Amino acid sequence: DRLTPAGGLDPAWGIDGVAVVPPAVDANWSYYGTYPAPVMAVQPDGHVLVAKEVGGDRIQVSRLNPDGTPDLGFGTAGTALVGGDIGGVVGLAAGPAGTVYVLA
Repeated sequence: DRLTPAGGLDPAWGIDGVAVVPPAVDANWSYYGTYPAPVMAVQPDGHVLVAKEVGGDRIQVSRLNPDGTPDLGFGTAGTALVGGDIGGVVGLAAGPAGTVYVLA
């Protein structure tokens, strides 16, 4: 959700102030389910990064455009999966030139 300075939902972002991060899908088209999104960061260009653990051994990193819609140019349909028995997300940072750092 994005709030206005007055504390209300910002209708200009996402859908009426709410952006939905889709569940991750792997190459076999298996859904890993939805978990709370515990970590987020904002890139200098206004893109929003959201990282969360999915399936117990993978991390889903999604990027939203500055208007709250999925960035279809990032990963697959706005989402990238990383993993291999790495555990939960501890931190997320936006680096130079669009790089993303995930601390797991």
